[in-house]
Amino acid sequence: AVGDSMMTALSGYPQVSHVQRYSTKPGMIKTDDAFQGMVLKGVGPEFDPSFMQEYLVEGEIPAFSDSASSNQVLISKALATKMKLKLGDKIYTYYIQDDIRARRLTIAGIYQTNFSEYDNLFLLTDLNLVNRLNGWQPEQVTGVELQVKDYDKLEDITYEIATDIDNRQDELGGVYYVRNIEQLNPQIFASQVFPRSPSGAAVALRPGAGRGGRAVQLRVPAHDGRPRDDAVPAGGVKNFS
Repeated sequence: AVGDSMMTALSGYPQVSHVQRYSTKPGMIKTDDAFQGMVLKGVGPEFDPSFMQEYLVEGEIPAFSDSASSNQVLISKALATKMKLKLGDKIYTYYIQDDIRARRLTIAGIYQTNFSEYDNLFLLTDLNLVNRLNGWQPEQVTGVELQVKDYDKLEDITYEIATDIDNRQDELGGVYYVRNIEQLNPQIFASQVFPRSPSGAAVALRPGAGRGGRAVQLRVPAHDGRPRDDAVPAGGVKNFS
């Protein structure tokens, strides 16, 4: 769980320039003649759209909410092309947990980061919708991403936050732990070079056993002891969210 006190604490680090929550839910897009696995990523009103705005090729970025759902999504150009979808289309998405849930979403914008591992996977929508699909309490999220001012100080920032927060327990019994994106994705960073986001790197606080995120992740296992169902990269690289 991530409440106001944790958000305030994370915002208080001198090297942190922005804090935002996110949640994820794996699912599937289905059209009349095709289907495609994806991850629905929800963000709240504090979401910083500046990086995604740079890579928006059509439409607009919705005003994301943690208290209501517009049922609007951003989808990548790669997924839209593969599924023969266009701006304004209504898409049917399905999610499997204890049962199968369906949601009809409207494409509000199309993005293209040219980072295939991200573009081939993520749809962006309201935090409220994803949390309801997960059946979570209001303060439960998959993670909290923090943009940091200087990516070159990533290791130092990771160590500082881990020293303060690693192994702390939340009110649901989960224990926080910190990882940076290079630790989580060594195979990616060993073989590829990514564009540097203007706002720097990020830190993510994330409940669950899944992998992925931004520059640093501070994570919390599910309070019931079960692994989360979001074990695909949940935050992209650096500021891809």
